[in-house]
Amino acid sequence: PRSFFHVKGKGSGTSNFKAIGSVNLLADPAEWDMDAQMQGFSLVSMNRFLLNKVPMTFKKGSFDLYAEVKS
Repeated sequence: PRSFFHVKGKGSGTSNFKAIGSVNLLADPAEWDMDAQMQGFSLVSMNRFLLNKVPMTFKKGSFDLYAEVKS
């Protein structure tokens, strides 16, 4: 009943995304867990979105995100 997944991708030009985890949809409630990371995400690429939401822009920079989630 448990399914495993491994996802890799590229986004925002130079950023890399990876997620590894598992899910059990037959459990009540459904059970899942995931380890994810995104490295080298360009903050400048967020300017168009941010200008519509908050008064903030970036001229340079990048960030990395690491997460471990479970439900």
